[in-house]
Formats: sequence, C-alpha cells, structure tokens
Amino acid sequence: KNKINLILSSLPIEAKSFWLFRMKPYLDSEDFIIRFNKEARSLRFQCKEVDLSRKKGMLLLLEAMIDGPRKSIDEVIRVLWNCDYSPENYHRLRMTVHRLNQILYKLTSIPKVLEISADYLSLKPSIYLKPSEI
Repeated sequence: KNKINLILSSLPIEAKSFWLFRMKPYLDSEDFIIRFNKEARSLRFQCKEVDLSRKKGMLLLLEAMIDGPRKSIDEVIRVLWNCDYSPENYHRLRMTVHRLNQILYKLTSIPKVLEISADYLSLKPSIYLKPSEI
C-alpha cells in the first residue's frame, strides 16, 4: 500500500481520484484468495491463471495445503513422496516450495506465499488457498 500511495502522490488530483476509485476493492480487501482448480490443474488469482498440469509435486503440495494454512513438514513429505522425513526429502521439499513460490510470485506479485520452517509449511498470513468455484 505504501508503494501505491507513493506512486499516487505524484499524480494530479483528477488522476489520483480515478485510480483510487479503480483500486478501492483491492485496497479494502486485506485478504487475498488464490483459487486452486484440481480438475484443470491450475491456479487463479484475480484475473490471472497459471497452468500446473506438468508440475505433479506442486499439485500435490497445493492439494495438501488447501485443507488448512499450516501443515507439518513430516505430513507434507508423506503426502508428496510417501516416505518419512529425511534431510534429503526436506531439501526436495524446500526446492519444490521455492519453485512454487516463483510461480505464485508471477501470478500474484506477492513474494513467498508459502513459508517453510524446520517444522512447518504455512501460507503467508492474509493469503488463502481455496478450491476453485466452478
């Protein structure tokens, strides 16, 4: 919001009021909803969509995260690779999360939508992953 205010401050009053009116729904909403379509294997955010049909690991990760905003690392590793925690699997998970975050950044312009720690994988606060409304 600070960047938007900085940009708007340099505009004439008419242009500023025009853009504030256009952006009002987005500025009022503190929460961001990313829609996941399991059948189409795609993500949608506002008017943009990205195809994940060739990204099996990312699809499984998104399916796991749609149930709740926070999952344990062990649980996510079991869902993705049907095995127990190991340092190699943790590294694989970190790389999958990193690559998915790159795709999500291109879609939403929000850095690090998924946050990974030693114990948990979670969605950034105020971001929700929900099933697509058909």
